[in-house]
Amino acid sequence: MIAETTIVAARRAITSAGIAVCYGTVMVRIDRLRWDPNNVGHIFRHGVRTNEVQEVVDGDSITRPGQRGRVLLTGPAVAGRMVTVVLEPEGGGVFYPVTARPASRKERREYQTEKAGEPP
Repeated sequence: MIAETTIVAARRAITSAGIAVCYGTVMVRIDRLRWDPNNVGHIFRHGVRTNEVQEVVDGDSITRPGQRGRVLLTGPAVAGRMVTVVLEPEGGGVFYPVTARPASRKERREYQTEKAGEPP
């Protein structure tokens, strides 16, 4: 999980430091995801696998602030389908994947709109 994304400007750049999510001026690094049987099972019931969650986090996703301080990422998994992931920050660069599901039409449209506005 080595990338950087900004919620405010929704821009993405690869760094060697790790994933950093910007909430205004506060930077949060996503160094790893914390998995347990509860979130693995919950996400699997939505038809999403843990490797797809990792692919969205590592890949060319867009990021938005979620409810209760959570982070929403929407992006393509390697298989080609769009997935939305909800992450709960735990501190120290660790995030708990609360849930993940196939992206809604609205989320897919937001992804396309945002990516269309980025320079190549």
